[in-house]
Amino acid sequence: MKANPRPKLTIETSGFDKTLEALAIAGIISLWVVVLLKYSTLPERIPTHFNIKNEVDGYGAKDTIFILPIIGSVVFLLLSVINRFPHYFNYPIQITEENALRQYQLATRLIRLIKTGIGFTFLCIVFMTFEAIDGNRSLSGFLIIPMLIGFVFAPIIWYFIRVFRK
Repeated sequence: MKANPRPKLTIETSGFDKTLEALAIAGIISLWVVVLLKYSTLPERIPTHFNIKNEVDGYGAKDTIFILPIIGSVVFLLLSVINRFPHYFNYPIQITEENALRQYQLATRLIRLIKTGIGFTFLCIVFMTFEAIDGNRSLSGFLIIPMLIGFVFAPIIWYFIRVFRK
């Protein structure tokens, strides 16, 4: 079964898309800056996991604080590379010459939204860790679930609504 070749198009990046890229980059850079600035003041054991009630239920060495910036950076870079090849994406509709540009724009914007969300969600988790170390419990821990919904699931829902519109 031979696949139908999709058109390879150059997609113009809108002002909104450039803003999303800048926010995603700012989120990852902020994540690194915050972790690097705070690292020397961290105790040897830090919280590494929180349950649904925002209670610490796992601890690890202070070096584990670098896991989120590393994962965030790798995911950001991988998604950035993948985003250059929208003609290879898996779409819920048939891609044709007529709809390719719009579908590629929607899909690449979805990836930009997710990249931005990942950076800021990871930043929130780092702040939750710092608050738990300091014994403070503010809103960041309670915001993580709404953030995940807002930054990850909302763009996916937005995408599926838009992809089927004419």
